[in-house]
Amino acid sequence: MKKIAAFAGLALFAVLAAAGFLLTERGRTALERLYYGRPFVIYPDRIDLGDCEAGAEMTATFYLKNLSGREISIIAEKSTCPCLFSVNLPLTAEPGKTAELKVCARLSKYAPDYDHALLLTVAERGEALAICPVRVTASVPEPLEPTQEEIDAITENLKKPSPKGDGGPAADSSGP
Repeated sequence: MKKIAAFAGLALFAVLAAAGFLLTERGRTALERLYYGRPFVIYPDRIDLGDCEAGAEMTATFYLKNLSGREISIIAEKSTCPCLFSVNLPLTAEPGKTAELKVCARLSKYAPDYDHALLLTVAERGEALAICPVRVTASVPEPLEPTQEEIDAITENLKKPSPKGDGGPAADSSGP
């Protein structure tokens, strides 16, 4: 009987010690790493900017949380549109810390919806760990109508040969 009571007391102590560990920052980080299955997490994965003014330039903030004992960095990005880009790359999060990734979204003057993504390359010690998408969406309730002059300029640009020589339209430097 004494052996059972001693074993129960030891088991209770182990459970309380584990619960106490999980209440610490280090314990939460270890639990998160088990949950996410990798040494970092980027959150949120999508930001909706809501209703915005046509042609507005908006900023969205994503977070890189480092769950490891080494520095984690976002070293590169690839965007679905040149109108969405980060403003503070490369970005490094120290072990156990969180870093802010600022993303700029330049909304079109003419389109009613904005939905673009950035593919972020996350690395540890310069070696890529993963490519993670983040998305920014917005609505433009009152998009502008292009003037005839703007339509003519776009049409003329489409007739020009591509600088890449692929037969596509020339790049428009006037922005989205």
